Amino acid sequence: MFVLLAADHRQNVLKQFDANLDTKQAAALLSTLKVDFAQHLAGSTTGYLTDPIYGFEPCLVSPNVPARLPLIVALEHTGYAGEGWERMPSLVEDFNASVALRMGATATRLLVCYHPDAANAADKEEFIRTVAGECQAAGLPLFLEPLVYSPNPDTTLEKGTMAYEDAVVGTAERLSRTGPAIMKVEFPGGDTDNRQRWEAACERLDAACATPWVLLGAGVTFEVFLEQTAVACSAGASGVLVGRTIWGETIHLDPEERAQVLRSVGVDRLNQLRQVIAERGHAWSERGG
Repeated sequence: MFVLLAADHRQNVLKQFDANLDTKQAAALLSTLKVDFAQHLAGSTTGYLTDPIYGFEPCLVSPNVPARLPLIVALEHTGYAGEGWERMPSLVEDFNASVALRMGATATRLLVCYHPDAANAADKEEFIRTVAGECQAAGLPLFLEPLVYSPNPDTTLEKGTMAYEDAVVGTAERLSRTGPAIMKVEFPGGDTDNRQRWEAACERLDAACATPWVLLGAGVTFEVFLEQTAVACSAGASGVLVGRTIWGETIHLDPEERAQVLRSVGVDRLNQLRQVIAERGHAWSERGG
């Protein structure tokens, strides 16, 4: 089972930095953050998701990051071409599963915006199949992370609605059959106002998904995410892949204080998740396919 830490964030963290930093200074600070997360939380996680621009190589070469820490590396660029549901993911130039393997990756991740009813859903499915095939050929498992949005540009897809649950479940059903090893999925049951539907929604998701799956954090509070993890794991999840919920408040701290908070609060949060997952989670190997 998985207690995975995510720090693949790029633009959404860069935007939080001091506007007076130039591009090189901001990039260096982001790389430092990613190394710090890996260094101080490595002992409490079973793997670390980072990005190929700011995090992967710095973590590989840093003497402070344990060599035993499994690294999962994202394959896609931040941002998309086109508007709304026309937007397609794009891969980082000169970087793919074979390069990631040679450098020392343990797995890969592909993030894609998707809805089963979108006009270009089939194009995205074919794109995923191609990437998944490249990962299989390289011998690296692929974590697929779909984020659902409304296929109608005039409406939004609100969490907690049946339309949102249907989109998450339908997406898992379709995309888990395009070649990924593991699905990284959004919580289908909405927020705390929808607790009465959490269990049934996660059971629907588990029944629909053809691969093992883990829950993504989506930036919710730790207390809520711990509850969601318990429900998801009881339904069939094999763990979590979580980021800002663990380290989000440390971004603006000085290095010494950041290290202290990560080693205390961050480690404690991961250990609480580990306990819940150990008690309720389902091993990835239990699922065929």
